[in-house]
Amino acid sequence: MRHLLIAVFTLWGLQAQAAGTLVWVDSSEAKTTALAEELQALAGPMSLFQLAGGKASSNQTAQLAIGAAEEAWRQVRPDLMASALQQARAALRNDPAPGDAARMRRLLCLEAAYEVGEFRAEKARALLKQALGLGLKSLPTDLSHTLSPLVDELRAQTIASVELNFRVPPGARVFVDDQPHDQSGPVQVAEGLHLVGSSLQGHRPSYRWIEASGLGSHIDLLPTAAPELATLKVTLTAAARGDALQADALRRKLGLQALVLCSLRMLGGRYDGRCMRHADDGSKRESVVSFHEEEPLSGPAQRLWQGLQAAPTVTVGSVEPTERIDPGRRHALAGGSLLTLGIIGLGTGGYYGLRAADAHEAYLATPQTDTEELERLRVNGKSAALGADVAVSVGAIFTAIGSGLLYQARQKRRGVAAFVGAQP
Repeated sequence: MRHLLIAVFTLWGLQAQAAGTLVWVDSSEAKTTALAEELQALAGPMSLFQLAGGKASSNQTAQLAIGAAEEAWRQVRPDLMASALQQARAALRNDPAPGDAARMRRLLCLEAAYEVGEFRAEKARALLKQALGLGLKSLPTDLSHTLSPLVDELRAQTIASVELNFRVPPGARVFVDDQPHDQSGPVQVAEGLHLVGSSLQGHRPSYRWIEASGLGSHIDLLPTAAPELATLKVTLTAAARGDALQADALRRKLGLQALVLCSLRMLGGRYDGRCMRHADDGSKRESVVSFHEEEPLSGPAQRLWQGLQAAPTVTVGSVEPTERIDPGRRHALAGGSLLTLGIIGLGTGGYYGLRAADAHEAYLATPQTDTEELERLRVNGKSAALGADVAVSVGAIFTAIGSGLLYQARQKRRGVAAFVGAQP
């Protein structure tokens, strides 16, 4: 057990900051959600529902079942493969989520490979046709040899297209087969199975599978309000409107490395976007961008994000507090103290280990008739061994945590040194 505890605390102590960055845009403009998603994509994936204690969006059951089917295919176990494929399909169809289109393409290819192995080529063709309609670009390497002839045959055929029309709330964003689409007009897709969804900030996404037919489809995608996000949404909105103390407190409460709060306003046919980044090192960086209402959002989002990543301005003047000059000072002091205690603990463990070894040798050298002395040596050796175990465990934990804090301090100082070294 003690070895397990040592390993756990070592990993915890040495890990770098793992929390991500959350982007929130406070606005009633139509492009609010789209801008938030563009910026969040640049910041890295972050689930607002996970932070608020809501439902996670990833379908872990399907991923595990697909992995089991892949392993069964490699081991030539059709019985196990069939069971895993059935489980994966049930998970994907019953609980659709963002990213499931890619998982479904992989599943359809595996099902087609299974049907080829069972000498059912027509079923394999039907499955591959669905995969191509879902946007399959290339076959997985391990299935290419089996399925390439059928895929080449299907690609030579003409696949009918279907027009999809959506009804979504204002500000919502439409996704078809995991790709974003402009909601102002219909979307052309291949006939067959598709994953459609819509997201709206502060609401639960609405995702479902549809069978697009030649008659066309009219689809309602209405994200529902998430009650558990109500308090968080109010706090984020207040922080986005200028309450920096509240923003920092919220960032710490959520365990975030950085919190980006933005606003979006329409001014005379142009959008005015403003973002403030609150980071764990206490820095606050602001970025402003103006863009035309017809301009794609990828460009303005990139400019906003670059402005938030720019190094802070360095002003030569009066001596600033030590904490501001050396952002890694607290980590370095705490890490050095814990590392010192850890080394002392390891040394103490070594000392008690030597005492236990001496007691063991004395025990072996004592005549068996001297029961009183044997008992004394046994008790002393046991106590010394216990002391060695406790000291080594505590020393290892303190050493691991101290090393992790020193690593974080070194990373903070390295960033400052790199910036200062780049100045003229």
